[in-house]
Amino acid sequence: MRLKLRDLEHIGDLEVNYKAIVKNALSGRRFLKKNFFNRGKIRLLYRAIVDARQINVSECVPNPDSKIKCPGSIDSLTFKAMLELQSSLEGKTDANTVLELVVETIAIGCYSENTDGPYESRGRLWDKFREDILNSPLEDMLGLYNHICTQAELSRLQWEKRFLSVEVEDPDYVKAGGHRMDQFNVLLTIKSLCADFNCTYEEAWQKSYALSQTNSYAKATYNHIRDEMRRAKEIEMRRERQRR
Repeated sequence: MRLKLRDLEHIGDLEVNYKAIVKNALSGRRFLKKNFFNRGKIRLLYRAIVDARQINVSECVPNPDSKIKCPGSIDSLTFKAMLELQSSLEGKTDANTVLELVVETIAIGCYSENTDGPYESRGRLWDKFREDILNSPLEDMLGLYNHICTQAELSRLQWEKRFLSVEVEDPDYVKAGGHRMDQFNVLLTIKSLCADFNCTYEEAWQKSYALSQTNSYAKATYNHIRDEMRRAKEIEMRRERQRR
């Protein structure tokens, strides 16, 4: 018996609700306890739950044959999806259980890869996709969840390293409390996308995260080069004055 992701909420219970797991396995068909609960099937169900409890999520990998496809690159997510994913992984989410967190993470990370149309984390298609995830094999979905978390963290570290390499720090700006502008980073990014790509506010949210970050990185690099040129000129001017 293959457990579904939705069975995750029962697996950790001290007293496992076998009846609920069996109903999940029957996929909506009529539940007949006397027909399903023979000794052989009870043994298979017990074995499946024991195995599930021993799963190391950090070692799980996506199943290439899974119906829920993962994106080739996490940076291909829309700007909106990536922000929602980052918030979810940072604990800024309405998810109240581990199951809800896993489903939310997979839904955000894989929605565009499995559904046509713009990314939108609500509505009929979103709810249907969540149900598809819940009804998918447990280990496949844990592997997908682990993959998304790993790739999102790797992306964060890579972009952070790139931006730090071209960071221009103005001491006067820092002393004046320039860090307070950080709260407007998302708004400024959207505004920049609209201006640079001649698109609407809604269209900007649907641009890929890779595009939005590359655009911001290009501007940061330009500012860094200009700052380096300014410093080089100041040094040269000081040398000229000393020669006189």
